[in-house]
Amino acid sequence: MKFNNAEFVAGGVFVLIGAGAAIMALGYGIGAPNRPGAGAFPVIVGLLLACAGIAQMVKGYRLADAGSAVLAFDLRAMAAIVAALIFGGITLTSLGVLVAVPGSVVIACLAAGRLQLVPTLALAAFLTAFAWLVFIVGLGLRLPLLPGVW
Repeated sequence: MKFNNAEFVAGGVFVLIGAGAAIMALGYGIGAPNRPGAGAFPVIVGLLLACAGIAQMVKGYRLADAGSAVLAFDLRAMAAIVAALIFGGITLTSLGVLVAVPGSVVIACLAAGRLQLVPTLALAAFLTAFAWLVFIVGLGLRLPLLPGVW
């Protein structure tokens, strides 16, 4: 029996990130079931990510032929994801949600290698609307939609 290294390592990374996020969020206070605190949501998301990582690790522990037990590293894809995170972090408060979210999505989609315009724009529109609904409408965060537009 061999490990499928790519899936096993990816699952391990998910476990580490999820567990780390959950542990860090414990400091915010979980609260009670009827009145959750600031740390409840990040703890739940971190634990779910860790569980998904465990499932990925189990999937990676299966019979694998010699050709599939290779862990590839795509520097271009990694750079695109990091660039998308940096772009979103820098532009969210200065340029607003309507610029930061679609821009980050387009940059992140460059990680796939070939940018497909229609699916990328559809994903950007959906995630922008989702971010607006969740963070501005639902949670009441004071984030600008555009520069100077609250």
